[in-house]
Amino acid sequence: MERASFGDDRVEQHAPAVVATQQFYVGPGQQGAAMKDGFDQEVEDELFEKIKGPAAGYRLFEIGSFVVDRDWFDGVWESNCIFAPRAALEQAGSFDESFDEAGGSYANLELYERLGSAPGVTVCSMIGEGSFHQVHGGTTANQIDDAVRRARVFGYAETFAELRGRKFKGPGRPLHYVGRIPTDAARWSKPRRVSPRAFLPDPEVDGVPTVPSPMSAELAAAFTEASWRTLPWENATWLGEAMSTPPTDLLAYREILAGIRPDFVVVTGSDRGRVLYLASICDLIDHGTGLSVGSEGIDHPRVTMIDGPSDGAATGAAVAAVVGDSSAVVVLGSSADRATTFRQFKLYEPLIAVGSYAVVVNKIYNGHPVWPGFGPGPGEGVKQILGEYGSFAIDESMEKYGLTFSPGGFLKRVN
Repeated sequence: MERASFGDDRVEQHAPAVVATQQFYVGPGQQGAAMKDGFDQEVEDELFEKIKGPAAGYRLFEIGSFVVDRDWFDGVWESNCIFAPRAALEQAGSFDESFDEAGGSYANLELYERLGSAPGVTVCSMIGEGSFHQVHGGTTANQIDDAVRRARVFGYAETFAELRGRKFKGPGRPLHYVGRIPTDAARWSKPRRVSPRAFLPDPEVDGVPTVPSPMSAELAAAFTEASWRTLPWENATWLGEAMSTPPTDLLAYREILAGIRPDFVVVTGSDRGRVLYLASICDLIDHGTGLSVGSEGIDHPRVTMIDGPSDGAATGAAVAAVVGDSSAVVVLGSSADRATTFRQFKLYEPLIAVGSYAVVVNKIYNGHPVWPGFGPGPGEGVKQILGEYGSFAIDESMEKYGLTFSPGGFLKRVN
């Protein structure tokens, strides 16, 4: 078995240390999403056969994917493999049996927080090592209904707050990195992500497929980044107006409007082509009006323009006055920073009924996977939204074509 090699920076230099490893799923991406496309224990076993494992431990990186959109250096908020000196464990205590909900609730997170915040302890992450989550019917990671999964996680967070009198915050200390990344694990450094051979289609299979194969997360990210860099969206138009939306997202917009038939589509941002496209879909289904916040000079019978900044209270009140008790879909199309994205969502969220959507555009910014220098933007705004609004869940079915500028940004109100 290949073994990880380490440089001079060893755990012993940070003693007493609590060491947490990063978490991976076995499979091509987020396990719950992959299971919707047919990933199960049988497919997982086939992957193990390809690497002659799981005994060949470090080859697991060939068939694994980071839990959530992470990198080796994104910090550790939870770990399924924690190392600590016996003295530190005896001082801090072991698992708190008060976390007795199905799945263990926040027992793992709470233990890591308690160990890592103990006096005199250094918190370390061992790069090049990881724990790998298999398909086993778990209460959260293997829950394919995102609304159920999110409701359960929010319930766990509420339990933690009830038991501790505050929200979970983690150890709250600088994280020290030790170790070196083995070759097979280096692809998980974001600038070097590539799709491993284990997730490529079987070249011997010909004809029309009858069973879907899950798309690897790296392939989807590479597809998006290639589309971003080759600029096909910069030359796209609708009714003579430029638009910066990939066609696969336009198909998702069409499915949402045709399925929900909202009375109003609230669109922020200056992308006139996007507004006209959404108005055209309203024309095709013969229902709905576009409310454009931030665009000017749009001449279309199904478009009403609202003056004012998209995150301004007066603007929000004007939009609410027009929508009233009618149904609405909201498309947050401004290339905004995190705070502005959240303010916009908070302003228009009351207009979104159960079953309807808020779509956060350009969630790919700030390294997700493009434009790393953008700074905290729409993607970080979505994290804040999901952290504070348990009534919304990501609808991954709207990303089924692989290419999207809103990965994880199709937010459906579920309650």
